[in-house]
Amino acid sequence: MIDLHRLWALIKVSLIYRQPELTLRERKNHKSGDQLIKKFLLMDLGSGALLAVVFGWIFLASDFIRSPGLFTLMVVWFGVVTISQEIMFIYNIFFDSRDLNAYLPLPFKMSELFLAKMLTVFWSTLPVTLPLYVMMLLTAWQAQGFFWLRVLAASLAYLLLVILLCLLGNLLVFSLTRSKFFQHHKKIITFVLLGFSMVIIVFSYALFKDVFKVAEHVKVIAIALPFYKLIVMPSWQAVIFSLLEILGVIGILGWGLSKLFLRDLNAQLMSDKVTKVVKKHHEFNNLDRVLQHYNIRLLSDPTLLLQVILGSLMIPLMFMLPGLWGQNLALQNITGRYYGIFLLVGVCLTPLMYGITSLGAIIISLDRENLYFIESLPLSLKRYLKNKFKIVCWLQMSLSFVVAVSLGIITHFPWWGWVYFLIGILSATYVCTIYFFVRDWRKRYLEWVDISQLFTRGGGQIVLFLQGAVLLLVEGIIMGIAIFLATVLPAWVTNTVIPLVILGVTIWCHGYYRKTFWQQIE
Repeated sequence: MIDLHRLWALIKVSLIYRQPELTLRERKNHKSGDQLIKKFLLMDLGSGALLAVVFGWIFLASDFIRSPGLFTLMVVWFGVVTISQEIMFIYNIFFDSRDLNAYLPLPFKMSELFLAKMLTVFWSTLPVTLPLYVMMLLTAWQAQGFFWLRVLAASLAYLLLVILLCLLGNLLVFSLTRSKFFQHHKKIITFVLLGFSMVIIVFSYALFKDVFKVAEHVKVIAIALPFYKLIVMPSWQAVIFSLLEILGVIGILGWGLSKLFLRDLNAQLMSDKVTKVVKKHHEFNNLDRVLQHYNIRLLSDPTLLLQVILGSLMIPLMFMLPGLWGQNLALQNITGRYYGIFLLVGVCLTPLMYGITSLGAIIISLDRENLYFIESLPLSLKRYLKNKFKIVCWLQMSLSFVVAVSLGIITHFPWWGWVYFLIGILSATYVCTIYFFVRDWRKRYLEWVDISQLFTRGGGQIVLFLQGAVLLLVEGIIMGIAIFLATVLPAWVTNTVIPLVILGVTIWCHGYYRKTFWQQIE
């Protein structure tokens, strides 16, 4: 008989280890114990309710009874997103926590420990999978007859699906942790998985918009069809057969997990042999290579990278999505008199990409107390900062180049228009990078607890919002004036004057910051 009080105590410990960065941030905000657990649970419930409402509203317009292919597609799509997020939770709870051996002297059974961790993973999947439960309930409502029985069947189907996804996630994680590649590149894999799930969510509206137009013609995905039959109940034989199929797959996965992995995991816990990743020792011939390696490792946190990259790409995505949604943005027919406007568009787009949340605006403050140590060394601070600036400038210019290529393809830029746009976005990227780099130095804050504290330096959220609104207004006025002049003046005037002005401003900014910043640093 399982003691529920003991089980709940173990679950609370697993919830703390589920997201170490979030736990550390909340603890620095003076939250601990039950207050910390309550915060985590409310966050999960809030995000789950939000996703359920958003996707539930989208699902309302669909007839899943006539569109079994759409039903199975949604099951597979949400399943992939769930597993991609499960991997991080499972690794943190089972492996990265390294807490299981501490329970050996305590009166806990291994089965209780494993069950508590599995239930924590199960709970962590609920926010992402709740839209599936809404879809299943809608399917039960759309079917005729035996409504309450179908609601029970939908609840059972959802429960079995979440269990199935948990087992699949565990099998994948236990397989990955056996590989040396995962042990040496955990941060890279975590970033890719987080980015993959975020990209799917961002582009889901475009996918749903096209899929729902031809919902009845979407092909059925066989592996998810038993869940559909379990709810729709075409016949009692189909219901029983579908239930046996699902239970059979769950049984096979559970057996494989227990036989192939849990036995080795238990032996690992008993022997206290935690896999340790031996970091490769890098030998560099010069100081610049050492500093480059340090700064790259400083930016290796997957959550930070995802937050910064998504913040930089949010505005360009607003330009790309209409093209991805099938709307015609044929800009290739624009005449040559407006090529200078393309350069100005690149310049105006860049400040919206690289603002206070960009890498250049926080790269120095990310050093934290390490900066004091660097300043105490017999090392040129100018050389150290220049190395840091070159890395962040190269990264942001690379991202700008990718944005320019993507926008050019999706919106069908004319060739010379794209060249002007590329020159504009790269020139403005350099100016924005040096501006916010210097701003970060002058307003450096090394005792930050949460990364958002670096984003709000110089004013609160209202001040930052007003600054963004003013920037948009000014850029809109400049673009309006430039388009008017390009219409009334000869083409060579705008195509020559605008590039010369942009080049002059870029050169002036380079000389200004060289004199007022770089020459002032010892």
